[in-house]
Amino acid sequence: MAITTSSPQSSRQAIAPTAEPVAKAASTPTGLLYTLQMTAFILMVAGWGWDNGQFVQPVNTSYGPIADALHFLPVALLLLFGLRYFRPLVAYSRGASIGVTVIAIISIIGCAVMLVLGLTNPDPNSVGVHTFEDLMPVLCMNAGTFLWLGSLFMRRSA
Repeated sequence: MAITTSSPQSSRQAIAPTAEPVAKAASTPTGLLYTLQMTAFILMVAGWGWDNGQFVQPVNTSYGPIADALHFLPVALLLLFGLRYFRPLVAYSRGASIGVTVIAIISIIGCAVMLVLGLTNPDPNSVGVHTFEDLMPVLCMNAGTFLWLGSLFMRRSA
């Protein structure tokens, strides 16, 4: 696509666009890397949202709203960082990638702690993963985090 301008030397002069393409082939909507990152992102948001709904605390206690806000914060941050991935033709954003990676690492650590707490405390009303219903958000979240980290290795090798 050429841009035409008027100048005193010629009535119409074609100027070739000098900007490089804003999206790499690997991160276009049809690329494998983009598909993996979108799948990982959706799994992480679904896992955190599921976790937030599964482990919601009563609001009539002093810690209830704080615990709910701490569960919702990663969802809000993921959605904020993920805006870049819903507009795939914008340039690669290192900040969004770092933000999602930090949340992925925190998710892995948090899931590991919840699994250990569930295994060491047999009380089903205690904190931790005790039942299949508790395990599903953890699996969903970890599937997204490991898929996300795998897509970063793919980006680095490309």
